[in-house]
Amino acid sequence: MKFLVAAILAACIAATYAVPLVGEWGLRGVCKDKQKVKDMTVDLDIPKYAGVWFEQGHSKSFIFDHNCYCTYANYTQLSDTTIDVANTCSKGGVTRESSTTHGKGMQDDKQHPGCLDIHFPGQPFFAKGVYEVMATDYESYSIVASCTGLGGSIVWVLTREQQIPDSHYEVLVKQAQDMGFDVDDMVRTMQTGCPALH
Repeated sequence: MKFLVAAILAACIAATYAVPLVGEWGLRGVCKDKQKVKDMTVDLDIPKYAGVWFEQGHSKSFIFDHNCYCTYANYTQLSDTTIDVANTCSKGGVTRESSTTHGKGMQDDKQHPGCLDIHFPGQPFFAKGVYEVMATDYESYSIVASCTGLGGSIVWVLTREQQIPDSHYEVLVKQAQDMGFDVDDMVRTMQTGCPALH
């Protein structure tokens, strides 16, 4: 019965690209203490955070990024506590047509403004995504985590620049590791040869 419930839930989530779904169940690293992670999030300033962020790397267990190239997110402020989330990637290669999924991110927890609940159209109310901003300077990089109720331990490395040196990427991954996150399954996102944004 538990397997059936999990399978139905996974199908609902996969249909909307809504939340992290892990290939290996179980919280890892500091994600084992989800309250600690929430307390570590930044005091997020939405107007400063809005705009385009290019994905430089992600946990392999985030299966929705599987075979994704040129991945980026565009965040647009909708209110003082809400952003539009537009996630874009090209499945199968840098020259493939890109697709975009829209949702909303909400600062529902006033004590932790760096922890956003993510909702996408058609997403079951109980399957909200969690977007936890662990570190950012707003101008160049952001380290994001998602320690979900589904048992996920996901890390993303985002930058304002589409292409960065491997050495810079490795510094950001090390920063996430120093926070206590498990980064053993981090995958570098291809951003070379991607169409320029206008």
